[in-house]
Amino acid sequence: MSEGTAGALVMIDRVCRRVTTSGCLAAMAVAICLAGLAGTGRAAEQAAGAKENRFSQFPSAPGPQINLIRKMPAGVWIDLGPPTPDPKWGVARGRTWAAQMPFAPSLGLAFLYGEGVHGWSSEKTGRYMDGLWAYDVMDHRWVTVVPGTDTRHPPKLILNKDGFPALPNGQPIPIAALGHAYQMTSWVPESKSFAFMEARHNFYQDVLPTIGAFMKANKDLLNEHHASPWFYDTTADTWRRYRTKTESPDPYLGATLTYIPTLKGLLYIDEDRVWFYDPAQNSWKFLNPSGPKPPFGIDATSCYDSKRDRIYIGGGDYPRAKGPNAFWIYDIQKNTWIDPKPKGSPGSNRYGTHYNMMQYDSASDTVLLFRYGDDGRGIYAYSPSANEWTTVAKDLPSRWYDDYRTSGSSGFYDPELNAHFFHVAGDSDDNGTILVYRYKQARK
Repeated sequence: MSEGTAGALVMIDRVCRRVTTSGCLAAMAVAICLAGLAGTGRAAEQAAGAKENRFSQFPSAPGPQINLIRKMPAGVWIDLGPPTPDPKWGVARGRTWAAQMPFAPSLGLAFLYGEGVHGWSSEKTGRYMDGLWAYDVMDHRWVTVVPGTDTRHPPKLILNKDGFPALPNGQPIPIAALGHAYQMTSWVPESKSFAFMEARHNFYQDVLPTIGAFMKANKDLLNEHHASPWFYDTTADTWRRYRTKTESPDPYLGATLTYIPTLKGLLYIDEDRVWFYDPAQNSWKFLNPSGPKPPFGIDATSCYDSKRDRIYIGGGDYPRAKGPNAFWIYDIQKNTWIDPKPKGSPGSNRYGTHYNMMQYDSASDTVLLFRYGDDGRGIYAYSPSANEWTTVAKDLPSRWYDDYRTSGSSGFYDPELNAHFFHVAGDSDDNGTILVYRYKQARK
């Protein structure tokens, strides 16, 4: 516990609550450790003839943990334990620099994508770490959407008519197409599709040499300049990518991809540059915002404010902001950058996706920054109305940083449950658990 914090441990049945007060704050924080909750609430499978595809079963029927989450007081942490494994592929592994798990409310699924350790593949399954996973919120279980590329028997590739790597039938397929996910993943509700921006690296070539050879042989033919994001279309249960009408942004790591409901499209932010992808028109537009540009580089954390239609972004690196503030606002309707010059501080000027997650809590109209590294560890709240940072807590559940010393954590906010979810694991490790947190009760 942090300096100046007094704690009392109270055991109630099998629920462990830690009550703390920190410094001059009178706020109470409670941590509930609920180990080993299994996903026993799985919905019965629909008749085979009635199912369009495997995603038709979602959202699942609520498991027993959902009632517990609904009754959580403010300031409470719950450890749900490891999710039930996928029956064939097991559990999702932790991924460093992957702060965001795009949440699909209509399916009750939160998607996990991106690599952990560079070039990692499983010795047990032979699969490369470019698989797509989904956490079933209602049933507390893992769903393997795509298990990852088979390193023992990699597929034969062609370039399809749009210039993308594809299977022999022309179906585009992303193999090692994204290293760390950063915040380059999102969810598009109109098409019920998971989305990500390609940012390829070369670490995969040691375990997928034939794929590396194919990419090298076709490097001058690959379509990198008229390309949509990658989509996993859950209605068709397949990957999609399109040749765009207009020029696309260059692939680059450490950026941000965010779905904007007022635009029904995706904003892609690469440092101070902003593009809009319109799925209906299959086109990109460079927006060239006005206003003071962010003073930081790649690997920023970010979140979308649905009340004000703007994006908060900050804490990036290479370069790191030198001034007193590394927290910026992109106003979507005005297409302008804003330096809000907030009061207070979220611990430091560096809070990238390696050890931090930024989420907009719509129930309280608050931006929460969760920091689980050594630099400014704790929870910080930004009030858009007051334009001020305050410290909520200087500790997180101890196992987050005691049991998982190498970061591999990702998270999301479920507005219907008013709860923040975190998959906490070691980097590329299969030792993960799900932690849940409620900041405040919903306003009536």
